[in-house]
Amino acid sequence: MKKLLLLLTLFSAFTFNACKKAIENPVACFTTNKSSVEIGETVNFESCAENAVKVEWDFGDGTTKEGTTVSHSYTESGTYVVQQKVYTEDDKKQGVNIDRFSTAITVKGYTRYLTKAVLKAYAEFKPDGSVWDAGGLIPTDPEADIFVRFSTTGWNTNTSTKNNIKVADLPFTWNLTQQNIYLSNQEWTVELRDEDTFGANSELMTEWTAVNPATAGENGVITLTNTVDGYTLELHYENRQ
Repeated sequence: MKKLLLLLTLFSAFTFNACKKAIENPVACFTTNKSSVEIGETVNFESCAENAVKVEWDFGDGTTKEGTTVSHSYTESGTYVVQQKVYTEDDKKQGVNIDRFSTAITVKGYTRYLTKAVLKAYAEFKPDGSVWDAGGLIPTDPEADIFVRFSTTGWNTNTSTKNNIKVADLPFTWNLTQQNIYLSNQEWTVELRDEDTFGANSELMTEWTAVNPATAGENGVITLTNTVDGYTLELHYENRQ
């Protein structure tokens, strides 16, 4: 009986090992369309791995994804090692049949500055139907006296005020080149405000929060819209090395 149990144990172990060896090892492999990019520029990755059931990606900046075709963009300059990790088993926790492949992506640094703000549309009347300038100047100049306020954590600045902006005269452009407004890669708040009583106070017309320049794209323009109330503001910027 003991000999039979021993034979069965040996047969089971042999069968298990044979099945385990029958699983083909994965081969990690991927291609990318760019190896050097600007901040915010998209990089595409496509897997060419073999025998892979699962494909995971680590982009080197704390971000991970899963899939055979993925894309990523970086918010800070530097060199990042992108690693692909592939598995043949559905249950990756088994820790068997894993392969890795990596490559470096260089993210070139630059400083992004605002060059101009262009007001394309604004609501001529307040939500209650009244005009913006109710400070004793009606009816000669009831239009809003508009300026733009930019703010982020612990800092804000305003454009100059354009008095009596008529909707029919839009678009209106503020030239911001000389103000050297640096768009750091963090969340900004952008407000359109009506200046009342000769600068003593101002009234919020509309605002956009969580504006992140890092996701602005590559065309040099951030377009902010409020379709409900009818506002459109373009922020034009340039990248300086």
